[in-house]
Amino acid sequence: MKLLYVRTDFYGAATDGGSFTMQKGILSGLMNEGVDVEVVTSCPPPEHGAIPVHVIPYSRLTMNLPEALSILHNGRVVRRVAPIIARFRPDVIYQRHSSHNITGAMILRRYGVPYILQFDGSELWMKTNWSRTYLPRMLRDAEHIALRCAALVTVVSEPMFRMAIECGAAPHRIAVVPNGVDPERFSPSVHPSLIRSERGWEDAIVVGFVGTFDRWHGADVLAEALTHAMRQNSSVRGLFVGDGATRGRVEEIIHRCGIADRVAFVGRVPYADVPSYLAACDILAVPTLPNPDGSEFFGSPTKLFEYMAMGKAIVASPLGQVRSIIADGETGLWCQPGDALSLANAIVRLAADPALRGKLGEAARRQVVEHHSWSARARALLQAWENVRASKS
Repeated sequence: MKLLYVRTDFYGAATDGGSFTMQKGILSGLMNEGVDVEVVTSCPPPEHGAIPVHVIPYSRLTMNLPEALSILHNGRVVRRVAPIIARFRPDVIYQRHSSHNITGAMILRRYGVPYILQFDGSELWMKTNWSRTYLPRMLRDAEHIALRCAALVTVVSEPMFRMAIECGAAPHRIAVVPNGVDPERFSPSVHPSLIRSERGWEDAIVVGFVGTFDRWHGADVLAEALTHAMRQNSSVRGLFVGDGATRGRVEEIIHRCGIADRVAFVGRVPYADVPSYLAACDILAVPTLPNPDGSEFFGSPTKLFEYMAMGKAIVASPLGQVRSIIADGETGLWCQPGDALSLANAIVRLAADPALRGKLGEAARRQVVEHHSWSARARALLQAWENVRASKS
């Protein structure tokens, strides 16, 4: 089987964050299952090892008009992908959904290659709630076209399954394929970063967070929680890995609360270094926040699976898929979403009980190895595709 992965959203020079982890993970899993993979992208691509990558850049004429850029770029991609399709002859396109993106539907119409749509959420919903759109009707129509023309739509969670239906996808053509992890890269055997010795934290209980500091990640809630936890247990320390929109607010909270000397911010680090920072932690936090409009949390946090694979004790907000992955008291502890005191109490409990930390971490590691590897996700995707093909024969 030959698969051409197409990602044409404008992401600039950034090649970190959950969407890139998913991209590299699922493509690696597909290759391990014997699929021949090539990639088409429109910005500098993340490292894909042996996978051939073709860059179709944006026109500089529309760089200051993001929505116009996306609309016009559909035609540019469809024209320039022609020689790639002629040479590679893919059996299927695997397109990542993005703003005003109908490249999969256009490739289907022009070249007859069916496509799987990787639907990571409604762009109209995200722009309405987290940013803005100047062309909401056109964005809605593009999303509807992308979903209706896809042979298969993959989503990462059950709430996103329902969102895809609301946006126009046919229920029988949707498959839930959550995010996952490479349990060999993220493992209890990883050598820890030197940050503990550099900071004099050899005997501390380090609480870690890795992420892109987006609004829903709850890093600011963790900052407040650390303040409360440190009042109850003086050995608690905080480690933040990553960067993003809310980092400034998080740092402001840390400084205002007078705990800056007990918290480290290391910024963005190469993805290959992330496991060593997680290995330096005793407790890992997933303090996800509810959606601002009260709708279901639809994400599938890659950090959650990475934390589990490290065999560390986890504190998490039981929202959406997280509730079904982390069993309270078995593979982690729950805290009330957005409640810094609830999160602090869970941290303090774990800080005082190394046996509980070990028990929860071992159970989480066992579950992720058995059920949540990228290879398992790739097999689920291939099975869903075979089911679609069988239904049409």
